[in-house]
Amino acid sequence: VDGRTVHGEDVAISGCDIDDVASSSRIALGATGTTPRGLNIHHCRIRRSGGHGIIAQDYISDVDISHNVVLTTGLLVVDRPGITGSRSGSGLVIHGNILVGGSGSLGTSVHAISIDRTEGAAVTANVCRGWDKGYGIEAGMCTDSSLAANTISACKDGISLSGDAFGTCDSVAIVNNTIR
Repeated sequence: VDGRTVHGEDVAISGCDIDDVASSSRIALGATGTTPRGLNIHHCRIRRSGGHGIIAQDYISDVDISHNVVLTTGLLVVDRPGITGSRSGSGLVIHGNILVGGSGSLGTSVHAISIDRTEGAAVTANVCRGWDKGYGIEAGMCTDSSLAANTISACKDGISLSGDAFGTCDSVAIVNNTIR
């Protein structure tokens, strides 16, 4: 589903199995100047993606990515996380997903979950395991967001908050996570 060519609202993707995709399993790309709203990705299984597993990017608001299984991403393209919410508007929910990394991923910063430049994100009750080249959860330049009740194990690092010349994280709550 590519929001650059299909401008829709209230889109639901559910119960899909996606295996061995050479590039990203591109789900929900927005475009500068558009504001797609109401994207729900639930109960999908994505295995061995060349790039991202699930990506909701570029000004998409009210996104709910819940109860999916993502296994091994970044096999052909460097540094592609399992689930990415990037440059999203507001209202990003990433909840109850299982993300398992793999040693075949390329690059040095392949993360289970990456949120970037989002407002009002809730990353809760996810299981992130085996992302040995990256973080369980990476949050960059996020505001008014919550990272809570996630379980992170066998990852290079647990949780990362980051900023750059364009901004920093502000009002991010990190509560009741388990990191091993």
